[in-house]
Amino acid sequence: MDVRSNDQMTDSEDLLVGNRLRERRKARRMTLEDVADKCGISTAQLSLIERGIASPSVKGLREICKTLQINVAWLFDEENDGNSAEAGLIVRSTQRKQFSLSKKKMHKELLTPDLSGKLQFLSIVMQPGSSSGSEPYNHVGEETGLVVSGKMELVVDDQSFVLQPGDSFRFDSMRMHRFSNAGDEVCEVLWISTPPFY
Repeated sequence: MDVRSNDQMTDSEDLLVGNRLRERRKARRMTLEDVADKCGISTAQLSLIERGIASPSVKGLREICKTLQINVAWLFDEENDGNSAEAGLIVRSTQRKQFSLSKKKMHKELLTPDLSGKLQFLSIVMQPGSSSGSEPYNHVGEETGLVVSGKMELVVDDQSFVLQPGDSFRFDSMRMHRFSNAGDEVCEVLWISTPPFY
């Protein structure tokens, strides 16, 4: 991966992109080594990128974003550039950070301004046949949510529950869990979890 070093004053856009990459990496609980290894660069190069001292090539940036499971566009959202009174406070409906998990037939939108707080708020839209995966998983934290439309199957510790619009849930994320669209129409869920990981 080509990295263009900047020996002079750090470019503000490079610093902004670097901060967002670091924020995302930490939210995903990945080390510099984890990301660098998957992208084929050194940890020193990645550290320079995160500190805004160096700029990755377009190809390199795509590899980093792919590893961190974000769209490149996330890094350049102007509403979070710190120049607005709304930055870090308000998320307009047209400015949500979005990512699609095509293999899982799922689309997610981040409803919190960023990943710096103690929780994250997501809108999850699941197409028929979509799921978080066939295998349950767990992690540190807590989750709660509300089914807005469609039907969702939530499995927690081998217990299966079918939730419909207006139904809500909460569970300790250390419990083994998975979820899926339980119907033949689109299912939307508002999902809050701690700590942030997207």
